[in-house]
Amino acid sequence: MKQKFTYLFFFLPAALLLSLAGCHKAPVAEAGGTAEIGIRPSSAGMSKATFYSTDNITTVDLKIFAYLHDTETAFIDGDKYHYIPEFSDWRFYQGASIVHHYWPIPGSYWNSTEMDGHLDFVGYLPYDLSNTGVTLDSYTAGNPAFHADLSEVSYATQEEFLYAYVDDQTAAGGEVEMEFHHPFAKISLQLKTSHRA
Repeated sequence: MKQKFTYLFFFLPAALLLSLAGCHKAPVAEAGGTAEIGIRPSSAGMSKATFYSTDNITTVDLKIFAYLHDTETAFIDGDKYHYIPEFSDWRFYQGASIVHHYWPIPGSYWNSTEMDGHLDFVGYLPYDLSNTGVTLDSYTAGNPAFHADLSEVSYATQEEFLYAYVDDQTAAGGEVEMEFHHPFAKISLQLKTSHRA
């Protein structure tokens, strides 16, 4: 009798936990399939207004967001995307830890007709915008809104800001190609000490 009671004591809590876990829907950020999300960042190339190119974009950390397609539901919520030379590849970070994100499984969320495994991606660099004069104001489905105010940023310490947006991506497409663009124009003025009367 004592042996039966011991087995029942150990197996009953385990069975109860398993049954509760089966009833719980995982949050969007934790749910996912088996295909890991990979991003291949690039830049349109060097120009007078753009310092970063595909060759040197690996020298700065990116900030990446992913939203369930045509919604404001964050799947990746501003994780750092950092290049690791030893791996010759990029990795997602939350704090000091590497994290892995997997593509959502179609039909696995609360509203399966809208959340069908497609993601929209927004990214920018540098990860810390404090020396750029730019902030991410808001995100509505398909429309990231940035705000720029350069009045508080010293020209000598100002960092370049680039952003990328791609929508309707799925695991079938492989790595997400994100081309980063410079939203500002560089204006050069040439002043002379004399002018025509």
